[in-house]
Amino acid sequence: MARPLKLGLKGQPELEKRLGVLVRNIEDAVRQQTEDNANDLLGRAQDLSPQLEGDHIASGAVQAVGKLGFAVTFDEPYSVFLHEGHYNPGPVSSLKPPTEDGAVGREFLLRPFEKQKALYTKLAGKAVDDAVRATFR
Repeated sequence: MARPLKLGLKGQPELEKRLGVLVRNIEDAVRQQTEDNANDLLGRAQDLSPQLEGDHIASGAVQAVGKLGFAVTFDEPYSVFLHEGHYNPGPVSSLKPPTEDGAVGREFLLRPFEKQKALYTKLAGKAVDDAVRATFR
């Protein structure tokens, strides 16, 4: 019976250790940048949200989803209607100034996301680059 052949590389344990550190550093960097992006999106969505009775704007939150994801949510019962419905902003909402993402009104979460998603992706990529560089200094 043939004996199994084992090959080893000099420095393999150190390489494996560094690769493990690299994976953890990348995950931490992506998680942090994704949370930062979600908080930025929440603020932009709140700026575009109509001012109505109730506490819709204050109900906005960032919630962790899985290992690296985050969701921006609004949990007032009428939040979906405000986002998807057909309505005209009332006199109080009309007083809110427009932002770089547009005027107050429907799709207050989708519009800033569409405008910022390229930047969010770029920032996540930079976070990965920075994590790799920091790991192998």
